[in-house]
Amino acid sequence: MKKFFTICAILIAGAFMPTLGMSADAPKCVYTEASTLTLTGKLYTDTPNPYHRLDTVRFKGFTKGENLQVRESSGIAVAFRTNSSFIRIKTEYGTIQYPMNTNGISAKGYDLYIRDGGKWVFAAAGARGNGAEGEELSLIKDMDGNMHECLLYLPLYSEVKSVKIGIQDTAVIEAIPNPFRHRLHPRFQHLQRRHDLPRTVLAQHGHPASEPGLQRQQQAPALLCRSLGAC
Repeated sequence: MKKFFTICAILIAGAFMPTLGMSADAPKCVYTEASTLTLTGKLYTDTPNPYHRLDTVRFKGFTKGENLQVRESSGIAVAFRTNSSFIRIKTEYGTIQYPMNTNGISAKGYDLYIRDGGKWVFAAAGARGNGAEGEELSLIKDMDGNMHECLLYLPLYSEVKSVKIGIQDTAVIEAIPNPFRHRLHPRFQHLQRRHDLPRTVLAQHGHPASEPGLQRQQQAPALLCRSLGAC
């Protein structure tokens, strides 16, 4: 009987050893605050919350709806490069809207684009479910480990307080220059911020595409806005 129990113990231990080995070898995840990288799509870079499009303390006169819109991260993207095999996201949300005319990825999720051959190519999209928004989101995995330039588009209909990008601990993540760093001719720079609220709200009109990263590509006014360096 004693020999029987010994054999059972050995078999049970053997069954768990591969799992234990995999856990020990699994890469650890380290996080970087997105605002320490390159943020694109903002009119003003000096907002107290880096993911707000305008400072609602400095600029007054908004309606309640407008005040929320300019605090949401619609149109803002994070530009960086990494050689991580995965990218994960942790988000601290402020206010989350749940519009009836779009989905969760558009409202509170993320789009990831990777530059390939000089073009930005869609790579991944995702969002956590209702009630789990603060939990880690695995956006993409099983990448090749080479250095890639990335654009991470932030949620359309959410105010975010913190966005942390997770990569494996043996990889690096670095800011890259703003890929849309066009500027108006000096003769026309006085026009750049005259109608700042309408221009920033244009980015939110991409919600029919149902993804944060498509709102610019599918809206001619937003494309013009970006090409002129106005947003």
